[in-house]
Amino acid sequence: MLQATRITLGLLAHRIGQLSEQIREVDVRLTRLVERHAPQLLDVVGIGPDTAVTLLITVGDNPERLDSEASFAALCGVSPVERSSGRRRFRRLNRGGDRQASAALHRIVFTRLRVDPRTQD
Repeated sequence: MLQATRITLGLLAHRIGQLSEQIREVDVRLTRLVERHAPQLLDVVGIGPDTAVTLLITVGDNPERLDSEASFAALCGVSPVERSSGRRRFRRLNRGGDRQASAALHRIVFTRLRVDPRTQD
């Protein structure tokens, strides 16, 4: 039983090593793609290659819908939407849009809150 456990753990460790190497290779490829198509994204604090690619995919899939920052916010589902209830008017967050892009923006904001002094201020 002990020998079977050791063999299994060895196989798992080997597989983890293989997967880690594949992740590094994908990261290098993504970085190259972003550097070729939108290198300015990687200069922004909080945006890594994976997040940049997510945003580029959203923009690339919907070029006709983008003409301002507000339209990009609506596309990502992070724009405010006016709501009213009788006499009371308020805003809520847009529930539509590209959820992957919304999650990417969420990661950017929280990364910047953690590491960027300007955002923390």
